Amino acid sequence: MMRTSDTNGLFTLKVDNLWVTYQAERGKVQAVRDVSFALSPGETLAFIGESGCGKTTLGLSLIRLLPATARVQEGHILFRRGTEIVDILSLDDRELRAYRWRDCAMIFQGAQNAFNPVLRIWDQVLDTARAHGVSDRRFIRQRITELFELVQLEPDRVLRAYPHQLSGGMRQRVLIALGLLLHPPLVILDEPTTALDILTQRSVIDVLRDLKKRLDFSLILISHDLSLAAELADRVATMYAGALVELGSVWDIYKRPYHPYTAGLIRAVPTIRGERKELISIPGSPPDLIALPSGCAFHPRCPYASERCRKEQPPLQVVEAGRQVACWHWEEVAEDNGIRMKMDSAQPGTTFAIPAPREHSLSAQAPINGQDVILELKRVERTFKVGRRMVRVLDDVSLQVHEGEVLCLVGESGCGKTTTGKIAAGLLPPTSGEIRFRGHNVWNSDKETFRTYRRAVQIIHQDPYASLNPTQRVSTILTAPLLRHGVARNRREAKDLAMELLRTVDLTPPEDFYNKYPHQLSGGQRQRVSVARALTVHPEFLVADEAVSMLDVSIRVSLLQLLERLRRDLGVAYLFITHDLAVAKYFAWEGRIAVMYLGRVVESGPTPQIIHNPQHPYTQALLSALPEADPEATRSKERIQLRSLDVPSLLNVPTGCAFHPRCPLYEAGVCDKEVPHLVDVGDGVQVACHVVARERGIA
Repeated sequence: MMRTSDTNGLFTLKVDNLWVTYQAERGKVQAVRDVSFALSPGETLAFIGESGCGKTTLGLSLIRLLPATARVQEGHILFRRGTEIVDILSLDDRELRAYRWRDCAMIFQGAQNAFNPVLRIWDQVLDTARAHGVSDRRFIRQRITELFELVQLEPDRVLRAYPHQLSGGMRQRVLIALGLLLHPPLVILDEPTTALDILTQRSVIDVLRDLKKRLDFSLILISHDLSLAAELADRVATMYAGALVELGSVWDIYKRPYHPYTAGLIRAVPTIRGERKELISIPGSPPDLIALPSGCAFHPRCPYASERCRKEQPPLQVVEAGRQVACWHWEEVAEDNGIRMKMDSAQPGTTFAIPAPREHSLSAQAPINGQDVILELKRVERTFKVGRRMVRVLDDVSLQVHEGEVLCLVGESGCGKTTTGKIAAGLLPPTSGEIRFRGHNVWNSDKETFRTYRRAVQIIHQDPYASLNPTQRVSTILTAPLLRHGVARNRREAKDLAMELLRTVDLTPPEDFYNKYPHQLSGGQRQRVSVARALTVHPEFLVADEAVSMLDVSIRVSLLQLLERLRRDLGVAYLFITHDLAVAKYFAWEGRIAVMYLGRVVESGPTPQIIHNPQHPYTQALLSALPEADPEATRSKERIQLRSLDVPSLLNVPTGCAFHPRCPLYEAGVCDKEVPHLVDVGDGVQVACHVVARERGIA
């Protein structure tokens, strides 16, 4: 192990010229390229960038958890321990074990996968402590109890539980407490809130901020969520194609980015504040890390690219005090303030020319009550059998979607959004209630009517990695439904239509994608194939179930723009399911939002009204919890404090208003006695809340 004397002690961690590669069949993947930075004691440094930019590989390098296929080619990772500096890359196995968890702890993204499912939480706490030389059960119990109280968990209850008995937010908070068990001076967080709902994410953010103040550790945050970085970070480092391209204070970076890639990321984030603004996606895709472009790796996507950018790689250089950037045109980027970015990268949009025959459509039927309602759910209930019990997942849900309209369904996980989407798409029958498509009760109709409905309503699933058959090429995925439903008369015509569909979803040239398997595509490309597959049968209505939640910010914007063009050019209506109200605002600004909680709709109305004047305390809490990609705005935002962080189980729904155990407006003897029903409160808004109804004078 290499040790040197620390003469100034100005850093907790220092990385010098780090290169990390992976060995692949086609060659070496340059995952981390010449990365250098220093982390000060008590500082939070956030690494941002799209998937595949090297963030997680860098984090794993810092704790020496790289897979066997990875190799550190060169560089140093220096850690300050007391008065000496230790090179992490030179530690032997015994020294490395002492470094992990005591000096540096890493908290991973998937809290469920981080735990042993057959051991109680207390046993896993003991195993962690003993593996690092701490065996005093009384000390361990005292320490974990203190940490659980800091992260707002009940020690006795949680320590007795198995991982599956805890919610996602509770598991994430347990993981944070476990990472701090031995009081490490350095903590690495890898996408700590990616899989969490807004309110759960808010609780984790608040916990991290409070722990940081109390325990004063240094923090490295790895995230593609620019709002999270804006709220927690002191400094921000942007990574692209394995290299640092910009580094500076969070206030400077977000207010005035100097690198066009950083500027593109920030301008692609939807905001909940103010009017809807048009977002700008970064054109193109990240480069192949085996065959990087010459010069600046970002130049194929950059609106500022010059001949010098194509030939010479810009170094990461200090341009101001505390500010580094790797761009030949950083001054121009700073001065333009995004004007050229918008002009050059904004896509003109495809005009869809795919024939959309309606000969098998129900559109010729009389509209419902003279209105252009395309799909209606009337008093829908849905129950599932869990063990010997029947669990009601949906309770008295009524929704209407008009032709060409977007209805966004928002709420936390487990509130019934996906079940509603599956019922709307005909994948699940309701236990009771009606599903009407253009006036027809589809579950009580003849086979031909139901078949037509199932063709007219298609669904885009959340996970692009699971929704495509991995054994089929894109050609089969697209041509099979074209042939099966008679849209194409033969294979030649099916191929032509499939090529046109690929162009429609901006997978061009289509020849490059037609014969590929899903594993050969990025997440954004897979989701575009999913959209193309849904379009094969010329749907009139699309259910998009968290269709953009797993995508990077810029790819998310480009897909939302694609879906909007489908609505505009083909008249497709949407039931758009999301937990992100900022995305709901952006996509459904001219449509409506319905907020769900534990199987019931608690508020619905026009999007501007719901976003800027929410009535239900649950909607207000969701909006107040949402972080912003603006350090000043997100840190000064007033938050609504709930009475409880955790969502009740559907196995034991509270009496009366299901939200009352968490509601800041709770009134005993009222809210816990009777279920509130939706009432009109004006401006097209309906709310299910006893307190709001009384204040409005509604019986």
